[in-house]
Amino acid sequence: MTLTISSIGVAFVLGLMALGVLLAQCGSQIGTWLIVTADKIEQCGERWRVQR
Repeated sequence: MTLTISSIGVAFVLGLMALGVLLAQCGSQIGTWLIVTADKIEQCGERWRVQR
């Protein structure tokens, strides 16, 4: 019984680590995308203000 619990625990920790690595890689891409999007929104806002 203790063997199954520990193996599940190990699998859980390994899964969390893999998830953490994936999130770190995706996170940097999402961060860059957010910055680019924010820049575009800001540019559109400035254009809109200039036109009015």
